[in-house]
This record gives sequence, structure tokens and C-alpha cells, in this order.
Amino acid sequence: AVVEAVVPAPAEVSPTAALVAEAALAMAEQRYLEPADDNARDRYRQVLSIEPDNPAALRGLRLISDSFIRDAEAALRAGEPTASTQALQIATETDTSNPAIALVRSLLVTEGDRQLADARSAATAGDVTRTEALLAVAEQFAHIDAGELEQVRDTLAARLRKDELLGRIAVVDEHMVNGRLLAPEADNALTLLTELTDTYGENADLDAAKERLGGRLLSHAAIASGAGEYEVALEYLDAVDGLSIAGPDVAMARSSLQTAMAETTSVAAGTQEAGEPASDAIANSEMEPATPVALAATAGGSEIVAADDAAAMAEDPVAAEELTTMAEEPVAESPAAAVVPQRVRARTLSELGIERFVAPFFPRSARRRG
Repeated sequence: AVVEAVVPAPAEVSPTAALVAEAALAMAEQRYLEPADDNARDRYRQVLSIEPDNPAALRGLRLISDSFIRDAEAALRAGEPTASTQALQIATETDTSNPAIALVRSLLVTEGDRQLADARSAATAGDVTRTEALLAVAEQFAHIDAGELEQVRDTLAARLRKDELLGRIAVVDEHMVNGRLLAPEADNALTLLTELTDTYGENADLDAAKERLGGRLLSHAAIASGAGEYEVALEYLDAVDGLSIAGPDVAMARSSLQTAMAETTSVAAGTQEAGEPASDAIANSEMEPATPVALAATAGGSEIVAADDAAAMAEDPVAAEELTTMAEEPVAESPAAAVVPQRVRARTLSELGIERFVAPFFPRSARRRG
């Protein structure tokens, strides 16, 4: 008898199983996304389109997502936020439910904010190189707005502008220390401050420099006034007015100067009435505008002996004899003798027609200091 062998028919393979097998092979070869027509992610997605709850496909997509999350973390640690963001995006597209996505995204936001904060601190400190380097990294983080980057750049520009201004103000201060307040004409403290004001406008640092210069100008005006150099004193006061910081001190100084000038003019006028040339009277009054004198009664009642001379007479008989001889000698009537300066006769305020008078405290105090 002939026995026939029975060959079993091949088992039928389901389409999903075939796709899962192809996807597993692609995973083993790390063909996660490429090539476009034969990669693991596309095969798993095809399985889910047929069987949405297929556990093998869901597990395969999670593995692919985890792989790109690891890439995102590595790129972030390496200081490559762009590559990290791209890897995180692929992980999200592959498996939106992967809980590790939120963690890596939080790390990206934290690191980006830190880079921006460091850049802002560097800009505030005026560190150009560090600021630009940090901004170059910060702008790679997707969550950082371009406006925030511009704000940091504006902060840096403002700091550099301030540093430049402070450097130029330092030159002004150096001129003040060296006495170059109003001269030379093209390079003095007042000229430089005026130029800086035109360039920078209203500025607290400039205002402080103006106050310092104004104080020095007032001091120089006081010294000039005490020395009888009224025109020079007026020049200093006019310069203070040009700084636009006029206040009570400036007004008081100008009032005191005007009083001193009026007093000198009155002395000159009174001397003219007594027969002395006005030029001699002004010269005599300006030589010692604030020196106290002691009146010595003589036969004519018109001689003045300085306090220092009186002291010398008391201590030195020879000096007393010389001074007495000088007082008794008649005044020469020759033209040559007429130009010799004579001492000014003291006059009371009432004789000068002055009813109300305030002593020029400002120039006299400067005279004592100088």
C-alpha cells in the first residue's frame, strides 16, 4: 500500500504581526526615522492605524521617544540648546504621552532663563565679551523672546555710554584740580562740561560735576573779590550762572561783590571831593580793601597810620621817628611828587551819604582765609 505524506499548510501571518516584526528589525538596526519608507516609527504607526491598542506598537513608540529624550538631555548638558530642543520635539511627536518630555522641557526653560540672567548681569557690569557670548547661547532657547534679548543689549549700550561719560567727567575733574577752570579757552573744565551737556543732555553725573565746578568757581570769585580784582570775580560768577546751578550761594556772592564794588566807588568819589585824584583813590582802596587801620590824630587830621605801623612805633623808637618824620614832611607840589600815592583819609558812612549798609562778609572772609 502506498502511504502519502501530509504537508501542513503554512500558518497565516496577520498584517499587524508582520508590521511589528518589520518595526522590530528596524529598531535593532536603529532605523528609528530613516529611511522615510522603511523605519521603525512608521511601521509602529501603521500597526496602530489597524489596531490602536496594540501593546507592541505602543511600547515601540515609547522606546523611540525615550531615545530622543536622552539625546535632548545630552545636548543640553553639552551646551547645545538648539539640538536639545530639536530632539525633544521629535520625542514629543513620537509619543506625546511620555512623562519625561515635561521634565526635559522644564530643564530647557531653567537653563535658558539662567543664561539670560547671566547675560543681563554681564551687561550691567559693562562686560561686552561675556554679554555677547551669553546672549549667543540664550537666543538658542525657543522660549526666550527676542525682545528680552534686545533689552539686555540696551542695558549694555547704556552702561558703555555711562562709562564713556564718567571717563570724560574724570578729565573735567582733573582740569579742576589743575586750576584749568576757564582757561585755556578750548580745553578747560567749563568748556568740557558744556560740550558734555550738549551731548548727553540731563544727567545726574553731569549735575554733580557742575556742582563741583560751581563750588570751585565761587571760591575763586571770593579770592579775586578779596584781592580787589572785581572784573575777574565777575567772570567767575558769570561762569557759575552759565552752569545753570544758580542758588542762594551764587546770589549772595554776587550781592557781596556788588557791595564791595560800590564801596570802592564811593571811596574814590569821596577822595575826589577832598582833592585826591580818583585813580589814586581806587588804587589805594584796592590795595588793601579789607585791612583794618588805626587812625592817628595829627595836626591836619588827615593822616592814616596802618595798625601794623602803629605796633612798630610802639616797639621800635627808630621806626616811630621815621614814621613821624614822614607825617611831618610837607607834600611836594612838583609834578613828579604829585603822582606819589597818598594814604586815603578815613570817612564815615554818613559822610558818604550811606544810610543803610550790609558789610560784604563774603569777600572779607575770603581775604582772611587767603
